[in-house]
Amino acid sequence: MPGRVKCFVSGCNNSWYRNTISNEGTLSFHRLPKNTVLIEKYENILKTKVPNAQNARVCGQHFKNGKRESPSELPISHIPPASNSEAGPICPKRKAPTPRGPVPPPKPRNQYFNTYKERMMKKQLDKKQAEINNLNEQLISKEMKIQDLQNLLQESRTNTGMEHNKVNACEADIIRLQNGLQEWEFNIERFIKDDSKMVFYTGLNSEQFNSFWEFVEPEISTPKRRKGISRKNELFAVLVKLRLGLQYEDLADRLGLSRQTVSRLFEGWITFLSSIVAKINL
Repeated sequence: MPGRVKCFVSGCNNSWYRNTISNEGTLSFHRLPKNTVLIEKYENILKTKVPNAQNARVCGQHFKNGKRESPSELPISHIPPASNSEAGPICPKRKAPTPRGPVPPPKPRNQYFNTYKERMMKKQLDKKQAEINNLNEQLISKEMKIQDLQNLLQESRTNTGMEHNKVNACEADIIRLQNGLQEWEFNIERFIKDDSKMVFYTGLNSEQFNSFWEFVEPEISTPKRRKGISRKNELFAVLVKLRLGLQYEDLADRLGLSRQTVSRLFEGWITFLSSIVAKINL
């Protein structure tokens, strides 16, 4: 029940807010019945006009057994028991005071000051100690993160070293394969050190071919093509066709070029060599 609930009967001072109790125990407070006939009977018996039937309360001291037993039970009197009406509300007994020893004499003023000063210093010290503990926890957390990063860095270095070794091995394989391919490529670099093969394919030995190239190279005015073989290998291919009479398809397959490229290459060199020979006084 909410506080400040008071018995509506005129002359009754019992209220829930004052925690009024009877000799039998805590007082009970009851709502009024909703029946208007019963409300009129309450007003006649209690000799008090009900101000608000919904909010009005009547205490149990106006009933026969100190509380209402049923909703249809009527009060017996508007006057509470003499013990309560004369003496007022009964308050709970207080606990007996605890016996105490003699009061100690007051401390000197400087001792009170020292105690306060020590207490303040201890409070500040505890605050600083808490800050230090917090910083230590943060430092430990940072050290753990640094250790984790160092472990990741070491692991990355290890993985990088392994990958670097793999790359080196792959590069070595590529170089080996390229060297192997060069051994099977049909070009001047493959035969230049073998005079017998040079004579077979071109009709010139290595020294003669190099001398012929030194004579021809200064006369070349057109730039090297972006794709295809070098100028020196072009001269080598022209000499091979003149020497062996290979078909364009065969020579194109050996050089890794198209038939049209080989045809244009051969015709261009024949015209170029003819112009050089025409300049020589025989």
